[in-house]
Order: sequence, then structure tokens, then C-alpha cells
Amino acid sequence: MGTAHLLTFLLVLFVILVARIYFLFIVSGFDERKKEQEDTEEAIIASAVKLFKAGKHDAVQKYLKRHIPRYYKSVPLRSILVNSYFKNEKYNMAIAHLAAILEIDPYNYSAKGMLADCYKLNGQVRKAIETYEEILEEEPNELQAVLSLAELFRLLKNKPNSLKYLKMVLDNPKSTNEDIENALVYLARINTELADFEEAIKYLDRLQELYPEDFSIMTQRVNAFAKTKNWAKCLEIYERILIKNPNDLDTYEKIGQMKFNLQNWDEALEFYQKLLETDEIGSKNYILHKNRIAEIYINNGKNEQAIELLTELIKEYPAEDMLAFTLAQAYLGDGDYERAVALYTNLMEDLPQDQLFIVRKHISNLVGNWAEDLFAKGSYNLAFDKFFLALKYDEDNPDIYYKLGACNYYVKSFADAVSHFKRAIALNPEDARSYLALGYVLDELGDLKNADAAFSDVLRIDPLNVKAKTAHAITLAKQYNLETSIEAFQDVLLQIPADPDINYNTALAYEMYGDIENAIKYYKKALKLNVNHIEARHNVSLILGYDIIERGESLDDPDEIAIQQTEEEIPEIIDMQTI
Repeated sequence: MGTAHLLTFLLVLFVILVARIYFLFIVSGFDERKKEQEDTEEAIIASAVKLFKAGKHDAVQKYLKRHIPRYYKSVPLRSILVNSYFKNEKYNMAIAHLAAILEIDPYNYSAKGMLADCYKLNGQVRKAIETYEEILEEEPNELQAVLSLAELFRLLKNKPNSLKYLKMVLDNPKSTNEDIENALVYLARINTELADFEEAIKYLDRLQELYPEDFSIMTQRVNAFAKTKNWAKCLEIYERILIKNPNDLDTYEKIGQMKFNLQNWDEALEFYQKLLETDEIGSKNYILHKNRIAEIYINNGKNEQAIELLTELIKEYPAEDMLAFTLAQAYLGDGDYERAVALYTNLMEDLPQDQLFIVRKHISNLVGNWAEDLFAKGSYNLAFDKFFLALKYDEDNPDIYYKLGACNYYVKSFADAVSHFKRAIALNPEDARSYLALGYVLDELGDLKNADAAFSDVLRIDPLNVKAKTAHAITLAKQYNLETSIEAFQDVLLQIPADPDINYNTALAYEMYGDIENAIKYYKKALKLNVNHIEARHNVSLILGYDIIERGESLDDPDEIAIQQTEEEIPEIIDMQTI
């Protein structure tokens, strides 16, 4: 190769090297700068949003996962990624990035709300509740948090907390009409489940105001009012329903039932007689309505008409037990216990075991009432026979033992009375009435210590029982525990200050204690309340040495009375106890 060719080759090689260097440092640098411009945060957000709007969530997630390491603290980029995961129901991934956002911006309430939503949708209920509650601590009117908490606690069957947040929906200024209506529906439903019907009615009434013609709400309201036995309201609602559906026989019958419950006997009778006109003779409804008419007669004191109607019906429909039950009630209304008991006894032959148990208890109580009636008429021996017959039907009937004890007390058979009252208590240990009666009998027997123990049992069960408080105070006085007795009488006077006998017994306790001034004060109070209280008049006259009534002395100011001591024996405490 010549010198000229060599120089040419070297020149070409130099040009190529220069061109390559130019490309590497100039052109490549330009491309790199261009690429850097394309990879700015704004450009990445724009590209990600475009993919998101196109619904290409897998591409969004792949694209952003590549770029987020460079922009670790970019809340907008993570927010797009979170929303994309949310759309794909990848809640665990969304939760991770939401947690990162909250590390970057702890006051991002939107992210915290979405985090709570993700916890909820991911089944992490407790974490969702904690997060929503945190939101409410910071933003008390955050409606979505309130709604979500109400829903979550409802799903957990945590009714108290569910009610708490549903009520917050009603008071939230951001609540829409739809939110309020939904809250009212659930508030009514939950309170009904809790058997708080009065509270349920409040919310149902508000729903009815929003939808005056909604029959389902009317039905819920009438059921709630029925639970509270507000028959007048039930009647009002049924009459509204009947106006809209005048041919609805079921509603017509409900109106008759409400009039029956309200004891509007004539109106109820008119309704059931009209219903009979629509009944097929011999049908179940026909017999039911005839039986109801008989019940109206009984409740209206027309027992003979009821007996006549039921006797004819039983001839036609002997297999209908309800007619015999109603006839028994008619006989009872007429005072014919014997026929009533006979009817119930006959019915027992065909009853299943569970119903037999109920009927036996019913007959036992019925015979017990019969025995009481005989006792009141002075037929003591026959009455006691009936009491023991009542126990044959139900040997564990505490009410019969109580009544037996009371009758034995009346005829001064105290040992038997004690036995029966103790048996009544054994069968029903929380029966204050039996403890009180036992205390009275033991007091009669002079067993003051055990009598007072019985009165204390009454007060354990019923702390405000005035009879037991009075008996306790009297028993203390009889045991000469006078200071405590006076305190006990004063306690009774807080409840019944206008009772002349309590004031009289308080005066006696003071007199026995030697406090004559207070004795006079309470004797005068007793006389002021009952000027014909003979014992109070007698005792205060003995203390003063003259008849306070005859002299016309004021009963208002005991401090002005000159106290005169007498040597008369202090009278015994009057025992006003009655069973």
C-alpha cells in the first residue's frame, strides 16, 4: 500500500471514530435526556391515568411497580396504584400501599377511609372498625365512617353499637334522605329484635310520615303497638287499612279484635255478627266467630246468653274443645264452679301431655278460687276440702298453699298456717307475699325473732314494701329495741307521711322510749289526719290530763303544750298487720 492510500485509510478511520464519538456523546445524550423527560412524575401519572381509564389494570400495576421505587414518596402514584388494586379486588396489595401513603401523609383522611374500606372488604372486620373509629375521632361528621360502622356492628350482631351509629346517621348533617330512611328501617328492626317496641315505634312513625300509604310500614307499626297492648293505636291503623281495602275481611276481623280488647263490647259484637254473615255455616271461622260472640256476652255480664249459645253450639260441634273452655268461663261468671270444673276435667281426657299440664294448673287455680269463695261465705270445712282438691290437680301450686295458710291464719290455726306458708316459700322462694304472711303468723305466736327475719326477707325481695317496713318497726318495738324501731317508723313515714296509724305507732314508740314531747307531736299528727282515731285521742289525753279534742286545742303546734306526766301504763303497740 502506497503512502497516499495509507493516509486516505487513516482519514476515513478518523472520520468514523469522530462520528461514533458524536453519536455516543451527543445523540445518545439527547435520547437519554428525552427519556428522562418522559420518566418524570407528571409523565408517569399521565400515562398511568390513561391506562387506568382504559381499564387496563394489570398494565397499570406493572407500569407503576416499575416506577414507584424511583418515586417512593409519591402519594399520587401510589393512589393510582391503590385504586387499580381496589378495582381488581386485590385488597391486600391496596392495604400495603395505603399504609405507605399514611406513613408519608398521616393526615390523609381519604387514604384512611379507603384503608378502612379495604379492611372491611377483605374481611378484616376488627381492623376496619378500629380505623373507622379513628376517622370519627378526627372527623366526627364523616358520614361514610358512621354508615360503615353501623353496618359492621349490625353484621356482628352487636346491637347496642349498631343502634349507636344508626342514631348518628339521623343526626349527621351530611346524611341524604336515603341514608336516613335506611337508618330508620334498621333502627326499627333492631329495636323490634330487642323487644324495645316503644323505641321501634318512634322510628316506624317517622317512616310512616315519609311514606303515609306504605302498608308494610303500617303492618310493622300495628304489630309493635300490639306488643305494647296499645289497642287504640292498633284500631286506628287497622281502620286506615280498611279504608284502602274495604273488602279485606282479615282487617275487618282485626278491628273486631281491637274493639274486644278495648272492651267496647257492643261495637265488638256488631263486628263479629257482620263477620258471621260472610262465614260458611260450620266452617272454622263460623265456629270461631260464634265463640267470640259468647266471650263478648261473658265479658259483658250476659252469662246466661253465653251459656245458651254455647250449649247449642256444643251439640252441633262436640269435637270443638274451645267451646267447652268458653262455656266453663260462662259458668264461672255465673258463679257455678262445679259445672266449670266438671267441664275442664272432661276436657283433660283427650289432651296431649303438654296441654294437660297447663289445664291441670288452670283447674287447680280455679278450684282454689272456689275454695276462697266458700271460705268468704263462712263454709270453712267445705273450703278446706276444695283447697285439698286443688292440690290434687297441682300438688306444687304455691298459690294454693298461700291461700291455705291465710285461711288457717284467719281461723287461728297458726301451726298449720306456718306449715303452709313455708311450703309456699319452698315452691317459690322469691314470693314476698308468703314471707310477709309467715312473719305475721310468727308474730302472733310470739316468735318475734323469726317474725322479724321473715319481714327482712320481704324487704330483701321488695325493699320498698311498706307493710313489711311497718311490721319490722312494730316487731322491734315489741322487743323493746325502741331507738331502732323509731328509726324504722320514720323511714316508713317518708313513704306514707299521711297515714294516721303509722303516726300513732311512731308516737307509741316515742312514749315507750320516754320521749314524751315527740310522742305528743305524733299523737297530734295522727289526730289531725283522723280526728276519730280513738287510741291516739285516748293516749294523748292520758299524757296531758285532759281531752284535747273536747278542749278544742290546736293540733298543729306541740311545742306550746304543757306536758303532764301520768302514772298510766304505756299501752301496747297497735298491730295493724293483715294478710
